Amino acid sequence: MAIETNADVARRVRGLAAEKQIKQSALAAALHVSRMAMWRRTTGETPITAQELIVLARVIGVPVAAFYSESPVEEMAVAS
Repeated sequence: MAIETNADVARRVRGLAAEKQIKQSALAAALHVSRMAMWRRTTGETPITAQELIVLARVIGVPVAAFYSESPVEEMAVAS
C-alpha cells in the first residue's frame, strides 16, 4: 500500500509511535500542542506539517522518510 494522503502519513506516525511505545501525550508535548490537536493530526483530520514531521521523527527515533514508506525502519539509515 502506498503512502499518498495525510491520513496515510498520520497512520504511519501513529503506528511507529506505538511500536516504540511513545504515547500521544509525549508527541503532543514535543509539538507544543494539546492532546486533542495531536489526536487530530494522528487521525489525518489535520495535516502534519513538514516541521512537525521533523520533530516527530526525532522523538520517535526514525528518519522522516519512515513516515512515507511501508518499508521496515531497520532498512533505513537513521540520521543523527
